[in-house]
Amino acid sequence: MNILIVAPSWPWPVRKGYQSRALGLASLLTPEHAVTLLAHAGEAAAPRELPFTVEVARATGRPRLSALASGVLGGRPLQQALFENRDLERQLRRLVPGLDRVVLLTSRLSSLAEHVPREALVVDLVDSLALNFERRALFDRLPLRPLWRLEARRLRADERRLVAQSRVALLVAERDRDHLARDLSPELARRLAVVPLVLGAGPPPPTGGVATGSPELLLTGNLGYFPTVHGALWLVEKVWPSVRASHPRARLILAGSRPASRLARRAIASGAELSIEPPSFAADFARAAIAVVPLFAGSGSPMKLLEAIVAGTPVVATPAAANGTVPAIQRGLTIAESAGEWISALEVSLDDPQAARRRATIARAAALQHHAAPRVRELLLSALG
Repeated sequence: MNILIVAPSWPWPVRKGYQSRALGLASLLTPEHAVTLLAHAGEAAAPRELPFTVEVARATGRPRLSALASGVLGGRPLQQALFENRDLERQLRRLVPGLDRVVLLTSRLSSLAEHVPREALVVDLVDSLALNFERRALFDRLPLRPLWRLEARRLRADERRLVAQSRVALLVAERDRDHLARDLSPELARRLAVVPLVLGAGPPPPTGGVATGSPELLLTGNLGYFPTVHGALWLVEKVWPSVRASHPRARLILAGSRPASRLARRAIASGAELSIEPPSFAADFARAAIAVVPLFAGSGSPMKLLEAIVAGTPVVATPAAANGTVPAIQRGLTIAESAGEWISALEVSLDDPQAARRRATIARAAALQHHAAPRVRELLLSALG
């Protein structure tokens, strides 16, 4: 087949989950199909040798405030308004004739669906943005909650419309599929297909004895992204002081990009450490005694949770984070919700690191099986038809 993947942003360098998803889909499909990736130009050049074609659209989106105003006044999701790009639309219309499948990546590109015949249209929602903003409305500051509830309602309607317009809609997690299916007729719900993210095995987990010295608790991710910021603030304020008191040699490290200023201030005040743009998350995971994933908002499969699991690092996670994985993987995680449960879970893992590593081995084996490229490719090809 001749397949076009339309991405909401330039996928290099990879900083966000949907960038990784775009490249993952292209790589999975190229052994058997002619694949083109279309995105508007970004800050870095594409690698010279790629197994697929890259088409570049000019960055012609509206200024941010203008786009937001357009979305509010036009009754559209803000996420859609922010990603409008006239040249992306022109390039899509130029390329559509002769294509067998067009994959629109995320509902942020929903305005492009009308330019693709239904028999060719595949919508990769990745995760449910409606669920994401519903969760955000529960935890963000009170003045912003009505805005996020409105955005969630608009996104729910937009996701329903996209499913109705497409031959199939992809998601990375069962949690998001089930959430969206509740709003659909049985006929439309059958168009939903779960195609997980692809995970490579990466470097093997550390072998030998458990490291001694100052055990590290590691939180990774985009430190300016609301679910990460909210969870990290909760961790440093409600959990870390007690753990630090009982294990004074332990260190809490927040590693990632673009930290929100309030998070940076409170983290440092609590005795936690910031690692901005670390050169290698792999090295961080290899050193860490525990990877902490205190997410209460968000949707889909948290990438940093999956990366920690594949690295073989013991994980303590909230139910909201763990529910982005399958039960086989969850059996190798320590799942805790309240601050008291988290304090107990972290102290137990710090006191018995060998047992924590054994659980991590279970999670890693299940993740490598569930997210293996051959399995995901088979699911993807089946969904595309």
